Parts: sequence; C-alpha cells; structure tokens
Amino acid sequence: MKTSSVFTGVLLTALLVSLTQCCPCCAVNGTPTPTTPPSKITTRSFGGGDVTLKGDEEQLNKIADVELVPESDSRYPQPQDIAGDVTKIISVFEIKLKTGIKSVAPPSITIENIYVGQKGVDLKNLGLAHLPLPIHRFDPSTGTWPKAGEARLKSDPEWASGTIEKASLLAIVSTAEIAVPTPLSWEERQARIFASVKQVTTNEEPQTVSILSPAIWGAEAPPYGKIAESAAASFMEQGIEVRSESVSDFAVVREKLIAERAAGTLADCVILIGVIGDLDALRETMAEIGVPLYIYNDESGYLDKQ
Repeated sequence: MKTSSVFTGVLLTALLVSLTQCCPCCAVNGTPTPTTPPSKITTRSFGGGDVTLKGDEEQLNKIADVELVPESDSRYPQPQDIAGDVTKIISVFEIKLKTGIKSVAPPSITIENIYVGQKGVDLKNLGLAHLPLPIHRFDPSTGTWPKAGEARLKSDPEWASGTIEKASLLAIVSTAEIAVPTPLSWEERQARIFASVKQVTTNEEPQTVSILSPAIWGAEAPPYGKIAESAAASFMEQGIEVRSESVSDFAVVREKLIAERAAGTLADCVILIGVIGDLDALRETMAEIGVPLYIYNDESGYLDKQ
C-alpha cells in the first residue's frame, strides 16, 4: 500500500509539472499571465472631403468628422507660416474630435483619399510626384506648425495618402522648388488634340471611339467640354464614329465599360478627358476587356496611351 501511495504521488507531481509547462499563460498557482491583445485596425470614412482614416477602434471613436479647409478660410496657412523650406501648401484639412477629447494619437493614424486637386497634377507634371509631402500640425498653444507626419501622392495625383502622429488642423505641404507651368493657348491645345487623334487612328485603326469627359469640373480647370468637342470633331473628320458622354469619375467609367462588354456594345477605343479617380483599377479593367485607353494630359495637351 505504501509503495502504491508513493507511486501515485509521483504521477500526480509529474502531471502537474507537465500541465504547467504546456500552459504558458498560467502560473504555478493558476493565476493567468496577462497578454497584450493585438491592435485592431478599423476604417472610417468622413463626408468632409471623402477622407478615409485607419486606426484602432478606440482612436476612431473619438473623431467626429473631417473637414477640408478651403484657401479662403482663415485657418488656411501660408508657406511662411510653417517651419522648414515650405514652398507650397498642397492641402489643408481638420480632424474634428468629439467634445472633451484632446487627441487621438499616438499611435499613428493612416489617412487615405485626401483630395489635393490640380496641385497634385502639377507636381506630377513637373516630375515631382515621387517626393514625400510633409504634414504639419497647427499647435494652438504655441501658434506654430510642427511636423506631424508625411504623405505621398497616389497614382492618380489628385489624391494623396499619409500617416500622422497627432490629429488636429493639418497642412500637407511641398518643399520642392516648383515652377508654375505656362498654360497652353486654345490654339495650341487644338493643334495637339488633332495630332493626338491622328496618332490614335494610326495606332488603333478604330471604327468607333468613346469620348468621356467630366460632368462637373472646377472653374480653374482646362475647358474639358471644348476639348472633348474638338477631339470628337477630329475623329469624325477621319471617318470614325464617335460616342460622347459625361461621367463623374473612373469608377463610373469602369461600370459603364463592363456593362457595354456584357451587352457587346464596346467601342474600339476609349478616350478620357478630365475624368478623375483610381487610375490603377481602371487600367486593370481596360487590360481585362482588351480595349485601348487614352487619357488627355492637361500639361502637354496630348492624349497619352495608358
């Protein structure tokens, strides 16, 4: 009996040791060892400028809204207001926090789909799309604009994405020496459109061409309506059937082309003039359906094949 009791005790001891080793989350006395939960990433979109923020759930729940700040607003800084070699203000927006909240970062927050408009296009046309765009945050306690993060232009240069360490009134800036491109005269644009049309007809030999231009554009944008009409007239002079239509963005263009492919009514070539959106996604769609795509270049005045 004594031998049996000793043997049983040894087995129980070995079993306890084994369980302890197999359960790293438990101490010997059975108290759970605390572990750090993985950070949860969530996304929220805001109506003020269609800015998308990515961060953990606790951070994003502190944000009430995001507002793009127009240049006419008193909150919009000038380059000399911001420390560093700032040459141009690209975009200004404010992340508005809920009542009583002081800050939502750190940790950092990812910002996507920041609308920067023609200023982003200008940077790309000058070969500066690859440069980082510093983000500065207004500090009301000191009245200064310390650096708070960094952004970069997306493949469609009217939009940018970035990361910030603190949320507040923010300005995306450029530190590159920027030369303002000389705008083309209407006569120059017409001549370059005609030359581009001849090149498209030579390269693609289309029987039908679809020309898509924006339904609405800014007052300072090139005259996209006249440009589309000039391109249509040039194609028709070459004996090519033209379908003209106004669209809002690239997403609508993709849906339209997919529907036309299903209906068997696709044109032989697609020309986009002044339409904006996610160009990478549109390129994928065009490669899938096998139709050549040309986009009007505001700076050069020519139709660029994608």
